[in-house]
Amino acid sequence: MNAGHRFPPLPRAGRSLFLGLCCLLCASGFAHPEGGLVIDTRGNLFFGYIYPLTGTGHHGCLWRLDPQGELLPWYKSAHANSHMYIAPNPSGEIHVLQRNFYSGAKRFETQLWKLDGKQDRKIVTPTFLERNRLGKTFLVTAEGNLIYAASSGLHIRSTDGKSERLAGGQRGRRDGKGINADFERLEALTWGPDGRIYVLDAGRLRTVTLDGLVTTRSDDMFLENPEYLPQKSMNVFLDLAVAPDGTAYVAYYGNRRVLRVLPEGKSVLFLDSGPQWGPLGVAVGGDGIYVLEDRFPVEGNSLRLRWVGHDGTITSLFD
Repeated sequence: MNAGHRFPPLPRAGRSLFLGLCCLLCASGFAHPEGGLVIDTRGNLFFGYIYPLTGTGHHGCLWRLDPQGELLPWYKSAHANSHMYIAPNPSGEIHVLQRNFYSGAKRFETQLWKLDGKQDRKIVTPTFLERNRLGKTFLVTAEGNLIYAASSGLHIRSTDGKSERLAGGQRGRRDGKGINADFERLEALTWGPDGRIYVLDAGRLRTVTLDGLVTTRSDDMFLENPEYLPQKSMNVFLDLAVAPDGTAYVAYYGNRRVLRVLPEGKSVLFLDSGPQWGPLGVAVGGDGIYVLEDRFPVEGNSLRLRWVGHDGTITSLFD
């Protein structure tokens, strides 16, 4: 694994964004935990994946790649079946929702924490307990309120633990406000530069305001049978990031491509990952996009991170 490259220039504050790796079963027999790709204010890149990256005995892990290109396991879970979902808030704080599954007791335990100023774990209260299966579709506001997907809708939980529905009534595709809007399958969330929430919903790009107004931006991204689709269950979208001008970048794992969605809603190809690699996460940085990819079926190193400039320049950060 080569991690000797310095990063291209990073923005002053990390904007980017949340990724999800949907429990994809790899040929070696383990499930890669979900994670995220986030740039912090110091220029470090964080993402969730397995530890170790090769071999056996995997645990969920939060990895850090520093600006000098050194890749280190920042936090390793003590649980083999542990998933870590990561997302920034508008203030630049990084939150992690860690979900452990105890197979003997057949129960989940979910915990919300964040990286504090010293890059230590700080548990956020109220946190979640074993009855909650919340996963990658979450965000945290600058005030500390939690936005999450559940029961065909988006909900918001205040810092005192009280939750209410923000938008969504039943399963469907309606635009509208509050319960008069519908969602089909919420796959990923991120913040936009205008304070709206950008949502991947069953292959459509939609926006949600903090008063619950849902608007569809693009519905031309999904392909029924992409050329390099490894298996039907993997025809999924895993992450999105939004640039300051409102352009969205979407990690379409099943199609092995990163799509660029223009502000007017048209989607175009930004990066073709190739027949064996699929994009797991995307993040806006400098004059380009960071792209986290994994290989399926697994052959040797199964993970790589690249920076792709808007001029087509590609720099490998590790592979």
